[in-house]
Amino acid sequence: MATIGQLVVELVAETAKFRTEMTQANQSLRTLSDQASSTRQIFNTFAGVRCTDPLLVNVVRSFGGTDRDLYAKVILPSVVPYVVAAARLAIGRGLIGILVGEFYAASEGLGFAISRFGDTYRLPEMFAGIVVLAVVAVGLTSAVRRLEAIVAPWRAGQS
Repeated sequence: MATIGQLVVELVAETAKFRTEMTQANQSLRTLSDQASSTRQIFNTFAGVRCTDPLLVNVVRSFGGTDRDLYAKVILPSVVPYVVAAARLAIGRGLIGILVGEFYAASEGLGFAISRFGDTYRLPEMFAGIVVLAVVAVGLTSAVRRLEAIVAPWRAGQS
């Protein structure tokens, strides 16, 4: 398990790498955010497939189930909790990625505004930006939880 310090160092390194390549700020910031969030999504989905109960796979095969039955009735339901957990993690990573990119390379956006207000000691405006960021993060996380309740109702109460 990575510590917070390691994650910050990883994120700063990714940002520094992209900072040297930024010619079009919006495209590079989107790429940074996508990279920061999609890697965990891929690994969590892979882990979910690997954690599928082999007994259930054998049962479907024993009763003559097709590959479609195997994926639709065993693998997909076992992967859903991992995908939802990765989506929740990706929200935070994506927001951090876009904010750090905006701190250093953008001329507009919430991260740029927070950085600029902090640099000029306009603290009420800076904290207003931070509150907006927190509201957006909580709203996105709540939306993912509601989506989980729709897609995987057997898991919605466990998280």
